[in-house]
Amino acid sequence: KQWYQRRVRGKRTPEMLDVISPYIARLKCFDTLPSKVRSQLPSIVEYDCLDRGRFIVKQGQPGESYYLIVSGAVDVMIEEGGAPKYLNILGSGQGFGEVALVNKGPRTASIITKEP
Repeated sequence: KQWYQRRVRGKRTPEMLDVISPYIARLKCFDTLPSKVRSQLPSIVEYDCLDRGRFIVKQGQPGESYYLIVSGAVDVMIEEGGAPKYLNILGSGQGFGEVALVNKGPRTASIITKEP
């Protein structure tokens, strides 16, 4: 389970790469990349395995990253008048965070792990 901890570039054992590589290979968004680039992804992307109920990003925070869901699911939630409103559930192969990156603004929703 040690590979579940946040791993950044250059700090991966061959065993960690063996674990994460099949997950990344299943993500369709990378299909158009050259095979050389796809083969390097497990070494260069950052990844986490998070427990249920954990906030990944919070509405209003600065957006500095785009996230891809390798496995599991997340809830998309906004706060309206102090009350939570659940908008969607995203799962494996989907991503989030692009709005804040494109608009260079704050996160428009909170993302919470639903299924690790």
